[in-house]
Amino acid sequence: MAKIALVEPFFGGSHKQWAESIRRFSKHQIQIVSLPARHWKWRMRAASIPLSQQISTDVDLIFCSDMIDLALFKSLLSDQLKSIPLLLYFHENQLSYPWSNRKKEWDRNYAWINYCSCLVADQVVFNSDFNKASFLEALPQFLSQFPDFKNVDNVSVIRQKSLVLPVGIDYSEFDLFKSDDNNNKPTLLWNHRWEFDKNPKLFFNTLFELKAKGKEFDLIVMGEQYSKHPAIFDEAKKLLSAQIQVWGHIENREQYIRNLWKADILPVTSIHDFFGVSVLEAIYCNTTPLLPHKLAYPEHLNSAEYFYHSESDFVGKLTKLIENVNPTSHELQSQILKYDWSQVILQYDDLFARFCS
Repeated sequence: MAKIALVEPFFGGSHKQWAESIRRFSKHQIQIVSLPARHWKWRMRAASIPLSQQISTDVDLIFCSDMIDLALFKSLLSDQLKSIPLLLYFHENQLSYPWSNRKKEWDRNYAWINYCSCLVADQVVFNSDFNKASFLEALPQFLSQFPDFKNVDNVSVIRQKSLVLPVGIDYSEFDLFKSDDNNNKPTLLWNHRWEFDKNPKLFFNTLFELKAKGKEFDLIVMGEQYSKHPAIFDEAKKLLSAQIQVWGHIENREQYIRNLWKADILPVTSIHDFFGVSVLEAIYCNTTPLLPHKLAYPEHLNSAEYFYHSESDFVGKLTKLIENVNPTSHELQSQILKYDWSQVILQYDDLFARFCS
């Protein structure tokens, strides 16, 4: 059994759930070293300093999440840890993340940190093929914009030491609160972060349109909120007040899961999603998904009927689902069982063992 330091600079939400699940399911001894989930830009710049000071010298491997300057982190490690293998896990990447109010100079700093971190890491791990491909495909153009010493050949170096390990999900947790209650009206679900990259404008504007056409539905809106969120949420709370059954972030995990079981349809409008844990959670709870045919979603499902290819296609298919909603098939659920932690952790443990042997 190896001793592994799992370093998570942004210990909250899906990052926290991921780290705690690895500690719970791994056969290795996992020590989580973390900082609170706030000020993500500052975490990428400065988290290396306090986190490097918290690593025990009695470890065999250091496994870092991506929101860190790994080059700085390694330089600050004690001499006893200089030769310890460093693995880097990308939940997201700053090269292909769609920033709002994009500022080119400010942008490049965080993408540069990602790039340099990859150079230092002994193994680069992405949570999806989409995440890996989007990063490696964007990297040559990113490097080519600099005046000299562009080192574009480093892309192939990073590619050779990159692999994909998905995020796991503990489906047994959802079985505990399973409900087979039927709704009087089709119940639509939003269970994502309240941010622009999830495209809430398309989601809510479509619901406004369907309501105006006399379509009947109920609505559950959950997901993490920050100090600022898109104004469309406030507008939707007023215009869809008669449809809303649940509104706001649910801290209690049991209540969150019970609300998933209550939903019938999951219309996903995201313009960016590197994996999509919330989508898989809802599908497992018998919610019928309607997904954009892009991002990481085609990796999860191979059933064409659950995808749309344009905004008009989205509106049309969502209308049909509301008019004739059917429970998610067991065949669809079976497609996502590959992400159960009982299976996924075997891949993590094999990776850990390879670098610790």
